[in-house]
Amino acid sequence: MTKRKVTAIVLLSQLVWLSAVGAEPSVILNSDSENWDKPAAVSFEAFKTNTDVFAATARFEWTDRQLSSIKHEHYIRFPAFEFRSDRPEELKPQAIFTNVPAAKFERVPEDGSEGYRIKATFWDPEQIRADMPYFVQTFWKRSGNDESHKVMMESLQRFAQPNGSVYDLPDTGDPITSVSWKESQVEEWPAKRHASEDSVIRYIGPQKQPTAVKIKSDAAYIHSKESLEQYKKAAKAKLDTITEQSYSRFAITFEQNVGFSTLERWLKEYNMETTQLYALAIDNEGKCFTFSWFGPDLDISSKVGPEMRFVSFTITELEGRVHGSDLASLQNEEGVGIIELTDEQGREPTGIRAWLERYANK
Repeated sequence: MTKRKVTAIVLLSQLVWLSAVGAEPSVILNSDSENWDKPAAVSFEAFKTNTDVFAATARFEWTDRQLSSIKHEHYIRFPAFEFRSDRPEELKPQAIFTNVPAAKFERVPEDGSEGYRIKATFWDPEQIRADMPYFVQTFWKRSGNDESHKVMMESLQRFAQPNGSVYDLPDTGDPITSVSWKESQVEEWPAKRHASEDSVIRYIGPQKQPTAVKIKSDAAYIHSKESLEQYKKAAKAKLDTITEQSYSRFAITFEQNVGFSTLERWLKEYNMETTQLYALAIDNEGKCFTFSWFGPDLDISSKVGPEMRFVSFTITELEGRVHGSDLASLQNEEGVGIIELTDEQGREPTGIRAWLERYANK
C-alpha cells in the first residue's frame, strides 16, 4: 500500500473519530411522516482544527413511513440535504463524507453573499433503511480572522425525470440548523504535519471556481443489469462522436482500482482539469463509506497511527474537463470503465459506481 493511500485512509478514520468529540450536538425532531426529506431525528455538530479546517456533521435517520412516502408513480424522488456557508470567500467547501448508499454530491455557488452550497442527494432511496443511523460530514477551509462563519443545513426534496436533470421540488426546503466557527470546539489535529509531498490531496490539478450546473438524471433510471448495459452502450456511442478540438466536461467511473500514482500520471499526460473525485472506503467490519472532494486547497495530512480503522480506500469516479483528443486516448487506459459526457442540453454527467456494484454481476 502506498504512503499516500495509507495517509488517506488514516485521514478518514481520524476525521470520523473527531466528529464524535466535537461540540455538543443540537438535536432536531420531525414527527411529520409526509415530510419525508427531513429525517425523523437529526443531530448537528461541528469541530474546528488548528489547521483552519471546519467539519460540520449531521447524524440522522428516517422512519419506515417516511421512506415509503418517497415513491412516486411518474418520476423518481430523492431525499437530499443542502449545506451552505455564509461567507463565500472565507469559508469554502472542500470535501464530504457519508455512509448513505448511492450518495452524489454537487458544489455550487450561491448568488451574492450567501456563500457556497454542497448538495448531498441520495440517488437510490430503496437502499436506505428505516431507523438506521446515517451521517453526512462536510469539510470547509477557513480563511481570515472572523469567528462568526456559519455552516447551515436544510433538507430538500429532489426528483429526476427520464433524459432530464435532477431538480429541486419547489418550496420543499426545510431549514434544520446552523453552527458557527466560534461555537465549535478546537481539536488539536493533526498532531504531526507531514511534508508537502505527503499531502492527501496534493495530486489534484488546478481548479476553477464552481459554476451552477444541471446534473444528468439518467443514472437514477438504471434498475437492472440490462438497463445498465444499455446505459454503457449509449455512453460509448456518445464518446465515439467527440471531436479532437472539443473541450468537454466528463465523468469517469473506474471498473478497476486506480492507484494515486496512476491518477497523477493521467492528470499530467492528458492535461485534465479535475473538478471532483469520489472514493470508496471500507472499514474492518466491511461497512462502506463514500468520500468526495473538490479541490487541492484542502491542506490536510496525518500521521500513521493505531487509530487507523479503514482497510481500503479506492478512487471510484473522477469528474472534470479535458480536450477531445486526450479523452479519446484516456479511454484506452486500464481501469477506465465508463466515460460520460455533457449532453446536448448542457446537463453534466456524474459517475455510476453505485449502479455498477449493484447490477454488473447480477
